[in-house]
Amino acid sequence: MDDPSQKVFQGQPLAGQYDVDEEGVPTGRVTLVNKGILKGFLLTRQPVRNFHASNGHARLPGAWGAELPVFGNVFVTAAETVPESQMRTKLMEKVKAAGLKYGVVIRRLDFPSTADVEDLQALAAQLQKGGSTRSLTPPLIAYRVYPDGHDELVRGLRFKDFSAKDLRDVDSASDRSFVLNYQNNGNSFNWLNATAAATSSSVICPSLLFDSVDLDRAQGDGAKPPIVPPPPVDGQ
Repeated sequence: MDDPSQKVFQGQPLAGQYDVDEEGVPTGRVTLVNKGILKGFLLTRQPVRNFHASNGHARLPGAWGAELPVFGNVFVTAAETVPESQMRTKLMEKVKAAGLKYGVVIRRLDFPSTADVEDLQALAAQLQKGGSTRSLTPPLIAYRVYPDGHDELVRGLRFKDFSAKDLRDVDSASDRSFVLNYQNNGNSFNWLNATAAATSSSVICPSLLFDSVDLDRAQGDGAKPPIVPPPPVDGQ
């Protein structure tokens, strides 16, 4: 569900909180998916067949002077959960049952995407070569997790074709949710250089264990590190 009225989740401020959208419509809670069934949409004042009113989600400039609907605080919940401390154990059980050497844990994605044009072109070419059309932003922090307990950092991973259908392969969800606050511009991968217009959004979601996700190595050389070091923080 999307609930822009909530300001805090477990003591952490939510960036997607707002009271009134860009068209002056008060916001409200919207159930988007319930038990795997699509139940609702984010709406603006733009007329849509079979819908009679906005639900207060006009937040970005759209085409032809219309407003683009954008969520505020999206909450993802599961009816059945697993303690966060047991998620790694369940992953190892699947690794052993499948006869694999290791599993993969992804802790952070490049989202919002900081890719340049060359990176996006390389990703598109890699997807087309594999017959894929959809993907996610690349993992920034990923580890190979071995049954003996040690982890190995992996670089240069890319998702292959990934869409909403892959959510059917979610095996488990943890009992602990995490907050992602970010600037949302409504574009693919939330690419930072796509537009100057942006608003704030939050995603509150538990850890997820997938039966299978297709990953591949990135083609070509990785991005070059910055020439100038970062500025000091707190006077250090």
